[in-house]
Amino acid sequence: LDRSHLEPDIVAVGIQKILKSKVDFTLLDYAYLNIILHNLSLYSEELWINEAMGTVPQEIVQIEWMGLLLEAELALHIWHSSDKRIGYLLLEELLTNTELKTHAFLLPRLLNWAGSMALAENEIIDAQKYLLRSIYLSGRYNEHLSQSKSHYNLGKMYLIMGQGQQALNHIQSARHLYSQLPNPDHSIQQLYWYNESVIQGQIGNITAAKSADLQAHKYFELSNKTLRYQILDIRSKINIALLNKEYSHAGTLLEQCIFLSQQEQLTYNLGRCYLKQSKLEVAQYNYPDALKAIDQSIHNFRLNDKSYPIFKSMKYKAKILELSGDYKFAYELAKQVYLSEKNQMLSKLHNLTHAQEILDLLLQRDQLSINNQEKILALTKKQRYLAYAKWFGMIAILLIVLMSVRTYLIKRENRSLVIRSGVDQLTGLYNRHYYYLQLSKGENISLHNEYYLALLDIDYFKLINDTYGHMVGDEVLKKLAEAVQSKLHAKELFVRWGGEEFLLLIRADGRAIQRLENIRKIIASSPLQ
Repeated sequence: LDRSHLEPDIVAVGIQKILKSKVDFTLLDYAYLNIILHNLSLYSEELWINEAMGTVPQEIVQIEWMGLLLEAELALHIWHSSDKRIGYLLLEELLTNTELKTHAFLLPRLLNWAGSMALAENEIIDAQKYLLRSIYLSGRYNEHLSQSKSHYNLGKMYLIMGQGQQALNHIQSARHLYSQLPNPDHSIQQLYWYNESVIQGQIGNITAAKSADLQAHKYFELSNKTLRYQILDIRSKINIALLNKEYSHAGTLLEQCIFLSQQEQLTYNLGRCYLKQSKLEVAQYNYPDALKAIDQSIHNFRLNDKSYPIFKSMKYKAKILELSGDYKFAYELAKQVYLSEKNQMLSKLHNLTHAQEILDLLLQRDQLSINNQEKILALTKKQRYLAYAKWFGMIAILLIVLMSVRTYLIKRENRSLVIRSGVDQLTGLYNRHYYYLQLSKGENISLHNEYYLALLDIDYFKLINDTYGHMVGDEVLKKLAEAVQSKLHAKELFVRWGGEEFLLLIRADGRAIQRLENIRKIIASSPLQ
């Protein structure tokens, strides 16, 4: 499930193999399948994904907590693929909603994700708070997988803080818990042993570090040997070579690490490889090459947009400058890192102050209509039956033509479903769902221009409904929608936010404020017949 965000292509191949094997699924299997397929649909529009979603029983699709879990997966998708801060804020809000709706059994998993995100943002206090709570609730609900992963993330946190023994204790707890799960994943076990090897090396237990490295390599050999974990195996060997002062061997391994990471554009791994190269050059007192390598490391970490590794590399660069005798620049860089971390903390305080206002606008509440989803899936099934060709020699060509038509119709229906899910049925305006899609895709707004965001509501709307009835209230909503929609310019949005509330996204030019005031006056002064 977690790998469906990190390696969707590999997960897609695995799911297709499972589906073709015709195994009998339990209800729990179907629940996992439904979530994984939704995740894959965020990365790919392949037809088989929609068809597979149609095989999931409705009793699973309609489970009360399924919507919350899918929203959490959307937050993870946003975190991994676009805006990390928005993904983090969405997940924090979902934690609150999960507690309010008494779905506490979901909390260990959500808290672990939130802790992992906070850790990547270098927000150590929040990370510790989320992860310790996840461990407590995981034990309470016998959720050993989340408990293992939370121990693992706590281990990484203590490693960041320089508390090696604490880090080691949590990594070993994570590994022990994970090994007790049925059918544990070999790649995860490799990852745990790799981190134990790193920590043992840092606290001076060289023999234990080598032993842990051998265990990590053993699980790599048992795994599917994906490129991501092949690079991890190489990085582990580099660590041992550096501990043994086998600098020539370490250099050869680093060339492999950099080549493979560049080949697949794995910027985070590339940053780690260059960081290790800088350490190799420092060990050989080659400070100019060490500075070149650490600059490459910082560059790649910035592309990955994670705060902690950037700060870590910048601090190591300051150390290299100090070792090379350039004390002035070492001091200036150390000061810069300090100010950056301070500004990040101030930014966090600012975000906390305004988080609720931001989240009220960011959260997507409109879900895809279940009826519409059933229709599109039914249409997909009906279109499976293709006509036979009249002449035997034309069968192959006709089948290709018919399959092309089928593909076109399904894509058209998919586009229609997306449009329907983004339109308010009463007013014909776009809704929240469409608004959030535009923030990431920018089809009907410009992602490069500035906008003002205005919220509109109708005064005394409840009184109108109570006095004249809901049909009159509906007409009021329609008339207001028509009046405002006619005043929009290109690349602007007017959406129904919910009830009598509307949201207006208007270009932030010199006339914007006056235009908003004119719209308000027109609505206020125009009787609705």
